[in-house]
Amino acid sequence: MILKSLSDLREGGWAFISFAGLSLLPFLIPYAASVYLTMIILSTIIKYFTPDYETAMIKGYKRPVIGLSLCWRCKALKYRPRKSKIRHYDDYKTLEHSGSRGCWVCKTICDQFLLSKQHRESPPVLDNPGDLNVPRLLIWFARHTEIKEGYLDQLKEKSYSQYIYSSDPRSLHHDLSSNASFTIATDWIETCNKEHRCYQGQDSPLPTRVIDLSQEEPYLLVSNGLRAPYVTLSHCWGRKQTLTTTLSTLDERKSKISIESLPQLYRDAALITRRLNIKYLWIDSLCIIQDSNDDWSKESASMGEVYQFAFLTISALDSQDCHQGILTQRAPGDTESLKEDGTFIPLNTLQRPRRNVFKESALCQRAWVLQERLLSPRILYYSAAEMLWECLSCTARESSNRVTAYQPTLYEYQSYQCLDVKMQLILPLDENPSYPISPPSDWYIIVAEYTPCCLTRASDKLPALSGLASIFKRNTSYTYLAGLWEEDFANGLLWFAPIGQGQRNEERSIQPYRGPSWSWVSSNLRIRYKTLVFRKDAYAATDIKLLSSSIQHVGQNPMGEIASAKIMVQAYFQKLFYETQRGTRSCFLYDDEGKRCGSGILDFKDGESGAREECGGLWVTERRVWTFEYFDWDHTAPPAYLLHFLIIERVYDAVAGNCWRRIGLGWAMQWRTGFGTQRSDIVLV
Repeated sequence: MILKSLSDLREGGWAFISFAGLSLLPFLIPYAASVYLTMIILSTIIKYFTPDYETAMIKGYKRPVIGLSLCWRCKALKYRPRKSKIRHYDDYKTLEHSGSRGCWVCKTICDQFLLSKQHRESPPVLDNPGDLNVPRLLIWFARHTEIKEGYLDQLKEKSYSQYIYSSDPRSLHHDLSSNASFTIATDWIETCNKEHRCYQGQDSPLPTRVIDLSQEEPYLLVSNGLRAPYVTLSHCWGRKQTLTTTLSTLDERKSKISIESLPQLYRDAALITRRLNIKYLWIDSLCIIQDSNDDWSKESASMGEVYQFAFLTISALDSQDCHQGILTQRAPGDTESLKEDGTFIPLNTLQRPRRNVFKESALCQRAWVLQERLLSPRILYYSAAEMLWECLSCTARESSNRVTAYQPTLYEYQSYQCLDVKMQLILPLDENPSYPISPPSDWYIIVAEYTPCCLTRASDKLPALSGLASIFKRNTSYTYLAGLWEEDFANGLLWFAPIGQGQRNEERSIQPYRGPSWSWVSSNLRIRYKTLVFRKDAYAATDIKLLSSSIQHVGQNPMGEIASAKIMVQAYFQKLFYETQRGTRSCFLYDDEGKRCGSGILDFKDGESGAREECGGLWVTERRVWTFEYFDWDHTAPPAYLLHFLIIERVYDAVAGNCWRRIGLGWAMQWRTGFGTQRSDIVLV
């Protein structure tokens, strides 16, 4: 009975509420409508008096804007006649000053101008072009105002996306020695001086000797610690006779160097240096005594600092030798026409990536040039097609108005652009760095870029890299071991020469001595590293220990040419047999029971294809990999371990006696069962 009463009460209550709501509905609807209309009116009034300032400006600025101050020039924009332009501030600095004093239009223009520069230097990568943040007020301002300096001219004739993503070609000048061509180069240098911190030699002394260009007849100056800016030349010597300084001509060079006696490339370098108002020029063939081993050893050891502290490096990319100049008369191609002002529009230059320019140049095939390129903070390149610019902050090319800001990028083999490595090498150190400025992987990148290059003399293999090695040692405080570093010794052993390298000689028997077998220096082939292909989070372990080392150098340079070298290491050793495949350096490895246990790449072609030769395996590193990366997709399987080991063979050395030499690099997949059972002390030569 009670439950029934409660049910009746509930039904009655809901009925009363429904009746009351329906009876009040005629009164609530007009009230709600009046509130809604009042809110719309207030919102409209607020928007009218406080519109979005960009919209207000772009639509003609006909309405009052409350709470935003304007300078008198921006107020005048309100009264501009239709389809006409009003003179605004002449330069960006004045505009920026007005914005700092409170004018919201000037400040917004400045902010959006900086945003547009950032977009242009580093174009955003977008899946949807509509996501691009367009600075509308800046574009409107560029098209409706007159500015004397014209720094916004490029925004007037094209859409913003075209401004950001287009190649923006620039006419090339027929005469590279013309004032117009020099203006492009000096603009790059002046921009770097004002906006960047690339130049490193403000307080550094001149090299030991420089060419003094302050007088009509140049001469060789012994600097004696004099401090002044200087320019360096990076060039190919070529096969033709070049002008050099020797012990017999040293005094004559100190007296004068006749302009007529200089090869054409040296004359052009001197002209460029003088046009830049720099007094001193450094050219290796003239500033190093070529027939003095002591002077050559001393100067080659400090060559890294010569380029690092230079005001500018002039790079003659396509000059085959010093007799081929760089300030030439460029002729337009068959499909290009020369204009009356001496310029022409290049048709194919912008489609040619920078890396191809370097890859196809004669200069970048020369081994000595790598350290010149990586240690020069600012380089002005002269190629057959155009001038190019590179500093620590940006790159540019003559055929384009675009300047590309430096961006960290992942390394690609033979990219010819290692700006990340260059930044770490050149940037000044803190007083007491607590960690290496240059990571070990940077050295492997340097070796990978260096080894495809050519040398006239095999004995220059290490001297040509000694400048880079010196800077790397300064940055890391590591100990140098014939192209490797003691503190990263195990990873440094994991070099290999990829198969199929064309015309390069792969026979060990006719190779001159360059360095010990365990160092990449011993090879004449292009070198790569296993350490550059693994994920950073891959677990790695090593148990090889360097017990001792003995390295004898030919000269005074501790990072130069090697007479002999040996090391003693302690590691797990296993007896193996290798069998080469199809006349290549690729091989299979077998244990002493004849079971295949791994693969490898030999450093040289040795033995006949298909014949099994006895060798040894010296355990270096062990890296954890998941089996589904190499075999079937099986997440239940335990992790596997990829072992890397040196393939070595027993030899007799006149100095070291019975010892071993490296003949290749091997690898094997094993289930954490270890590599061999015996740890041994091994002498490697």
